[in-house]
Amino acid sequence: MDELKDPKVLPCGHTFCSKCLEQQKILSCSLCRQPFSSLSSLPSNWILHQWIHQNKTPQPKKPQTPCSNCEKPKDATLWCNQCQIFCCAQCDTTVHSLKAFQNHTRIGTKEKLKKPTFQKCERHGGEEHKYYCLDCKALVCGVCKEDDHGGHKSLS
Repeated sequence: MDELKDPKVLPCGHTFCSKCLEQQKILSCSLCRQPFSSLSSLPSNWILHQWIHQNKTPQPKKPQTPCSNCEKPKDATLWCNQCQIFCCAQCDTTVHSLKAFQNHTRIGTKEKLKKPTFQKCERHGGEEHKYYCLDCKALVCGVCKEDDHGGHKSLS
């Protein structure tokens, strides 16, 4: 039982969701086993119904791709290739209006999420770590794989 919807009061005084009651094969209370004659004659529990309605708090929507800079969760709209961050429109304007950052290339978050991203190898000029060395349990680039992990088993 996830959420009580359309609560009905049984003759014994217990309350259950009408859909749950409809699924029962035998018309009796699941708690005390007291039988009742029909579902249609059961009154709604209006007090409980109102309480549920009043206390239902909407859950705040989490951003699909959160901005890396904002303290409060906000949807990011862009990915900056140089900063390596997702940012919302406001943060993008704030950061990339500075002269030092104006030449940064940015793409939409949806476009970025479609492309697989690999960590870069510091030893080999930013080659992407596209392999996993099973022997060393490490991510390696193509050059590392040939030079340092030549005889090792790897996954790509």
